[in-house]
Amino acid sequence: SVGMSRWSARELTVFEYVKWFIEVKGYSPTVREIAVGIYYSPSVVSTSLSILEARGAITRDTRLARTIRLTGENVPRHEYG
Repeated sequence: SVGMSRWSARELTVFEYVKWFIEVKGYSPTVREIAVGIYYSPSVVSTSLSILEARGAITRDTRLARTIRLTGENVPRHEYG
C-alpha cells in the first residue's frame, strides 16, 4: 500500500515545504503557493498532496483553500532515494 511504500523525493519536497510554510506563516499554503515555492507545476503538487493524504501524513478539504494540516503520523525519516 502507499502508506508503507518509500517516499519519493517529490513527496518529501512538497511535505517539507508545507511544514516550513505552516511553521513560518502560521497557516497552510495553497497549491499555487507550494508550486511557486518549489518550482513544480500545480498539477504535480496536487498529485503529491493526494499521495501524502493517502499516506496519512496530511489532511485537507479540497473544496477549500488553506486546509492542509500535518497529522504528525507516518512522517518519513528522510528516505531520499
